[in-house]
Amino acid sequence: MKENFYLTFSLNNFLYSISTVCVEEVFPLPELTPITQAGCDIVG
Repeated sequence: MKENFYLTFSLNNFLYSISTVCVEEVFPLPELTPITQAGCDIVG
């Protein structure tokens, strides 16, 4: 029997899991600096 491994995380108070087969890399998101007058789809 093959073991299955999952990455489990929370986002906006919801708990999610994804198979580690689908995961390439996990890294912390750096602190973002707001950009004045930038569109809502752009992060600093």
